[in-house]
Amino acid sequence: MKKGSVRFPSLGGVLTALVAISCRTVAHEPAVDFGTAKAAYEKFDYVTALKGLRPLADSGNAEAQFMLGKIREKGGIYERGGQLHASDYGEALRWYRRAVAKNYGNAEDALGDLYSEGHGVSQDKTDALKWYRLGSEHGSASASFSLGDRYYRGNGVSKDVREAIKFWLLAARQGESLATMNIEVIFLNDEGAPQQPAEKARWYLFGAQQGIAAAELRLGAAYYDGDGVQRNYSEAQKWFRQAGENNGFFAQQAGKLANFYLGGMYENAEGVPRDYGEAVKWYRLSADLGFADAQHRLGVMYVNGRGVPKDYSEAARLYRLSADQGNVNAQMGIGSMYAVGRGLPQDYVQAYFWFTLAAVQGSPEVAKIRDGFERRMTVEEVAAAQTMARDWKPKNAK
Repeated sequence: MKKGSVRFPSLGGVLTALVAISCRTVAHEPAVDFGTAKAAYEKFDYVTALKGLRPLADSGNAEAQFMLGKIREKGGIYERGGQLHASDYGEALRWYRRAVAKNYGNAEDALGDLYSEGHGVSQDKTDALKWYRLGSEHGSASASFSLGDRYYRGNGVSKDVREAIKFWLLAARQGESLATMNIEVIFLNDEGAPQQPAEKARWYLFGAQQGIAAAELRLGAAYYDGDGVQRNYSEAQKWFRQAGENNGFFAQQAGKLANFYLGGMYENAEGVPRDYGEAVKWYRLSADLGFADAQHRLGVMYVNGRGVPKDYSEAARLYRLSADQGNVNAQMGIGSMYAVGRGLPQDYVQAYFWFTLAAVQGSPEVAKIRDGFERRMTVEEVAAAQTMARDWKPKNAK
């Protein structure tokens, strides 16, 4: 070859190089299986998710079609290094409709949301309910939850707490924890309960049979009081124990009341032999959960040495916890301890202060006792106690 001439590569060499480049490019774009795509979807990594979902959705996989619809509904970044895309309700609707053609419940629930909010379609509460019902019938926990929410709020239907619970129970049985929590709140607040006592007791039984702690507590109380059912301490104790052992949402609130009832039954021999040790055990479980009435009763047990050694200092501590929450009996108790210096240093200002708080809650006897202390106190001491009482605010249980 002459000096200065250009030497071109052979055509075969160029093709070889192109094949090599092509192979290297393919190596950077591995196929994404469904499991990986689903995991990426749940982590909002839509770039990875779409690589696996799109081929499956195109081939008719309903779950992939649903997830593609959700991605388009939410918006996001779909391409690596790409721009942020806004929600595309029309595209979401297209994928949901393909999935609902296969009776995919979660897609029917998603369609219900679009009709409920008027996203990509004209707002239509009736159509929304239709899709929620279909989704629930086809096993979607989310659709059942949505139906329960509509009945609870009266959104597109007449408000019906019982219907709300019916659908929330379906969702709860499929692991929808928020549905369980909502049912607990309903029974804690005694919402939707019939007015007639016997019907109310049956309502509580229905909830208790679903394992709802608040319903177990209320059913136990119905048997304890003979309200709507024949008084039966054995049944009361059974349901109180179940409420106390329940691990569901808000079980702690129900449990502290149930344990308090059980303590009282053992202390007063109601349906069980009197057993102060058992009473102390149940009162303590309730008191440890911050229930003021239980803290007071446990304090009384320490004052009287019932089921525990007599201990005025411990009684004073428990009275104070209860009195700080506004329990009138505990306020009277701690006032008395300050008055005589038992379990606490004698302090007429503190005694006057606590007796005043109890008197404000309607205890005339305590008011007379308090007024008798004025003769032993200076004007300044009385004024200080009265100021403390005016400034006092109850504390929440910890």
